[in-house]
Amino acid sequence: MKQILLLFLAITFLNCSSDDSNKGDTSNGDWLVNSSDISGAFNLFPLSLNPEFTTVSETSLSDGSLVGVVSIGSAVLVFPNDFVYQFEIINTSYNGFDYAFSYCPITKSSIAFKRDQIFRASGYLYKENMTPWDENTETIWSQMLGKAINGDNPNRRLEKIPVLKTSWRTVKDYYPNALVIKQYNRPELAKVPQLPSDEDDDIEMPSDAELTYGIVENNLHNVHTFRYADFRDSKRKDVIIQGGQKYIIYGNASKQVMNAYKVTNFDDFELLDDLEFPYILKSNNIKYDILGNSATGISLQKPEFSYMAAWFAWRDFFDGHLFYPNE
Repeated sequence: MKQILLLFLAITFLNCSSDDSNKGDTSNGDWLVNSSDISGAFNLFPLSLNPEFTTVSETSLSDGSLVGVVSIGSAVLVFPNDFVYQFEIINTSYNGFDYAFSYCPITKSSIAFKRDQIFRASGYLYKENMTPWDENTETIWSQMLGKAINGDNPNRRLEKIPVLKTSWRTVKDYYPNALVIKQYNRPELAKVPQLPSDEDDDIEMPSDAELTYGIVENNLHNVHTFRYADFRDSKRKDVIIQGGQKYIIYGNASKQVMNAYKVTNFDDFELLDDLEFPYILKSNNIKYDILGNSATGISLQKPEFSYMAAWFAWRDFFDGHLFYPNE
């Protein structure tokens, strides 16, 4: 059993830090972060540029497979972890809107951002998290910080796009008209994740691998984190973060979703019954779904920077600045 575990860890590390396409190390050594937190080597991952999308009905995935969902206008675009795994970054567009979708299989974080150039995974890891590299300026970025950490754009930030992390079953059941990136044929990389549970237990803090949702404040220091266990009593939590911004946080373990919405007045919103899912909130007779969208075209604002990642990654990146548990 120990040999199997060691083999699995070795495969995971290699997948997150190496590839046979190597342009040479373009990093200048002047890291804007502690260089002792950098591992791996400059070894570019394969390029994924404008991959084909297909329909939900033509996609084969296990119900428990995790996916990232991006909403652009009325379009719902789905990026299964199993399909993104070997590239770690997908460069794509929708109706002239260029963006990139990134996924790190170690930290389990999925983050999308606007782009005006081509990105690839650099091969370096910062605190065990993948680092995007851009072709134009050869800057290396931190995925979980969303900013440059080496190169000609010191501390410049990526313009993030909200990603909903959920299960394939939720997409299949509630968003049957979504578009899904096609699989590149490496099925041996597929993994079935552990499903969350609403059940009570004695664990006061998340386990290292538990997927945890976080809202990152603009200073990139303070992070407000949530886990599925926080929503056992109610699927809605009203929180006010530093600076006074109000958020409604929705969590549903059975549907495997967590998301946050900016509001000015908590009392303006009603939590809908589970039977109305994927619609979850109602305000002024308008119903909003888990993506924050409504049939009227009006959408709820989401945090500027929020995503799900393994608890150990939140702890390693933001130790001393995490707000958890949330009262």
